[in-house]
Amino acid sequence: MPNEFKSELMVIVPHPDDEVFSAAGILRKCVDADKIVSTVTLTRGGAGRTLGLCTQEELPELREKELRASLDILGVQEQHILDYPDGGLREYDASVIIADIVSRLESLKPKSIITFAPNGSNGHPDHVATNKLVLESLQRSEHKPQSVYYYATETPYAGIVRPDFMHPDEVTKLHLPPTHYLDMKDYLEFKLRAMGQYESQARSVVMFMGKLSRKLFFESFHRVSPEFKDSGAITVNWL
Repeated sequence: MPNEFKSELMVIVPHPDDEVFSAAGILRKCVDADKIVSTVTLTRGGAGRTLGLCTQEELPELREKELRASLDILGVQEQHILDYPDGGLREYDASVIIADIVSRLESLKPKSIITFAPNGSNGHPDHVATNKLVLESLQRSEHKPQSVYYYATETPYAGIVRPDFMHPDEVTKLHLPPTHYLDMKDYLEFKLRAMGQYESQARSVVMFMGKLSRKLFFESFHRVSPEFKDSGAITVNWL
């Protein structure tokens, strides 16, 4: 019997805000087409900066509130916010996290999945760990999505060496270019409003505006499954 897809798209990321910069447009576009979309956020972002908005102990609650406000603007119907340790995904019992992801794959039955590439885009250890956790979950799950995509940028992340992060040379070595572009100019207002909910991530928003502003208008992904075999990237309406 063929797969029965309940959710059009599932985005699986480690932190609040990881969904909004690169996938806000396609999430909202699916919702506007009366399709069910889902997000799975593995942590509540408690290891981030407070920017003086709250205490460190209060940060997870604040970031979850920001995440829900952002997802509500995008219309995400299935919001799954887990509470694994921010900054510690690779040290946590992988079997527990994988079981959590598998349960959501099998209940929501997404047609397509978006997550981080093996280099985590910028080498962040939680981003890198999420890629491994998602791939293992897909292997174990009885539900098989039609397609799997990674976040992708046209040029590799050019960052400094940071403790616990993947070395920039390795990030570059593992870089995967976009295979699919989506024109999201019609969804710019939604994207900006959703990004604007993340007051605690103001520095990330400013960095995105300065270095990756093209992704406001054109979201880009690398399709890993099924393997994309065309010679160049294509612009599509849906993933």
